[in-house]
Amino acid sequence: MPSLISTIEDFSPVIIYSPDWKQGSSQSDNLASSYTSSSFFATSTSGGTASFTFNGTGIELFGSKRGNHGLYQVSIDRTTFPAASGEATDPGIFQASLFSKTDLEQGLHTVVLENQGSAGQFVDLDFITWHGNIGQSNEQLLVTTVQDDDPSFVYSPSSAWSDTPSELGFFSGSSGHLTSTPGAFFTYEFQVNGVSLYGPVGPAYAPFSIQLNGDLLSFSAQKSMNASQTLLYHADGLGPGSHTLKLLFEPSAAGQMFAVDFAQVYTTPSIANSSSGGGSGRLSGGAIAGLVIGLLVLCGILTVGLWWYLRRRRNYNFNISGPVMYEYRGPTPGDSQSRLIGGPEVPTTFMDFASTHTLSTADDDSSSQYATSTRSLTVARSITNSTSPRRAPSGASSMIQMHPKGGTLALPNSAGESLSGLSVEQLRATRMVVNGRPQDFGSVSEEPTASGSNVELSHSYVDHHPPPDYHQATETYHGSR
Repeated sequence: MPSLISTIEDFSPVIIYSPDWKQGSSQSDNLASSYTSSSFFATSTSGGTASFTFNGTGIELFGSKRGNHGLYQVSIDRTTFPAASGEATDPGIFQASLFSKTDLEQGLHTVVLENQGSAGQFVDLDFITWHGNIGQSNEQLLVTTVQDDDPSFVYSPSSAWSDTPSELGFFSGSSGHLTSTPGAFFTYEFQVNGVSLYGPVGPAYAPFSIQLNGDLLSFSAQKSMNASQTLLYHADGLGPGSHTLKLLFEPSAAGQMFAVDFAQVYTTPSIANSSSGGGSGRLSGGAIAGLVIGLLVLCGILTVGLWWYLRRRRNYNFNISGPVMYEYRGPTPGDSQSRLIGGPEVPTTFMDFASTHTLSTADDDSSSQYATSTRSLTVARSITNSTSPRRAPSGASSMIQMHPKGGTLALPNSAGESLSGLSVEQLRATRMVVNGRPQDFGSVSEEPTASGSNVELSHSYVDHHPPPDYHQATETYHGSR
């Protein structure tokens, strides 16, 4: 597995000191420059402790051995190791290994350094190095630096945070966020195995707390010396998936402040693939919500489309422009409601040239005496509906076929004869009569017959008889009125 080796200085907030520990400097010790960063923490109080929690397999503590130092003891996860002496002839040994343990199980551990010297004897701490494993064997460790102005950092309230802190030149990338408002906080969201948060520490900086994966820990950035780009917090072994770190500013005195500089995240290719969903097989809450909304919208569109289609189909009408062919299915010959007065009853097919009929699926009325024929506009005219004054010869067909276009049509011998010589009875016997409509022989409702009586038609005839055909309605009457 890739090995993560990390080193932290003595002034890092992740090291928790008991109150009796003090930070040494060149002002208090003329050998301070022999320590890394010219800084160290020390105590002369017996029982004084410094503790550090880490996730890894090994830990090593570094300090000095000097003439005024005494015994100290180290424990890991409440397992105590034999006491060791920190005494050495002056001028002493600096940056020396005080304790090392490298065969721990990968996991979360807490190491504690305790002073066991007699009165006035010191133990100090310079820096700590720990080892951890991330990802699978033979994988490359991926470390990414994320600046504080990245969108993954969300500051609340935004008005409480300044992006132009003093000493900006000491910040990584000349970028940082600072607040002095109690209760201000920020969140940082990431999808990797480990995270480190960096920022400045010093006399004017304040305590803070961090919440991650349900754990709440308290730290302090207040130190005797100013230092920039210091490790404020570290966690690894978090596993794949999304994680949110929340830092809350908790000043202990007026005028204190807190600043964040950048974050570093640690992962490996296998963990990165799992975090992106390659191996988990699970959808995030946002993806599930998006799918549900999309399905609801699709169902709504399909429902509206089906309703529109059924409504169109139910109300669908089709128009037939032009004349409509009807076949008369009237009473049988001899019936008192015969459609012809004085003439025999024959089946009649006629054309209605006067109007355009709109036919819908609801027009089917089997009880009607008039049924629509096929939509073909082939015209068949009844002999009894002809303008000719002659009756159809006995045994002759009741229908005359339309003559083919371009052919020669032989006219009957009576063509062009005047109608003036025919009596009203003869006209009535061979021509169609419509009540209240002017006929070749005058208005039926107004003109008397030869016998002096008006023509009277039955209600069935009046209600159901169609109007005369086009030729009868337009033919000129040559008789006298």
